[in-house]
Amino acid sequence: ASLSETAERAVLEAIQSHKHGDALYFWARLDDDSRNPAKLGFWSFCDAVNAGNC
Repeated sequence: ASLSETAERAVLEAIQSHKHGDALYFWARLDDDSRNPAKLGFWSFCDAVNAGNC
């Protein structure tokens, strides 16, 4: 799966404009991640792998 053209443009604009300071942007399929056997949504998975700091 990939981002739509609109979503990809939005991410690239945010990165290039440094709108959010030193931020890391990434996208990945959560349903294929071996660390996510429960198929959690993005925020739940993020909290699970980042000690609740999302």
